Amino acid sequence: MKFIIKEAPFAQPRPRLSAGRVYDPKADRKKKLKWVIGAQMRIEGYKTIKNAPIRVDLSVYTPIAKSSSKNRVRELLKMGWDMSKPDVDNFAKGYLDILTGLAYDDDKHVVELHVTKHKSAEPRVEIEITVLGNDDQEYVCDSHK
Repeated sequence: MKFIIKEAPFAQPRPRLSAGRVYDPKADRKKKLKWVIGAQMRIEGYKTIKNAPIRVDLSVYTPIAKSSSKNRVRELLKMGWDMSKPDVDNFAKGYLDILTGLAYDDDKHVVELHVTKHKSAEPRVEIEITVLGNDDQEYVCDSHK
């Protein structure tokens, strides 16, 4: 199962406290992405993976600052890797939360995770989900949550 989200990636922020309540500042964006991924799943005919060991490969392509000089842009694209903040684990948390209930029934089934972060002129997120284990066993349920 593979998804490409063609927009600037976001990292899971820390929960915020306001007026005595805790909230997620990126909740609206997560809901939108959940809808987009759900639509991609329906178009591609993907089904929710249920009760299976899963590997997730997450490739995050962050935008290059508009204020960067042409030489700096060339240098960043040549290097490829993005070593700036936010950290890769914060990207992983956000996207694993979005995929829960759509691509798989619970993120506790993710037993292997590979995350890379790159600089790119085309910001995007590429997610590939693979079921690990016995090919004889049926791990897919019929409907989305």
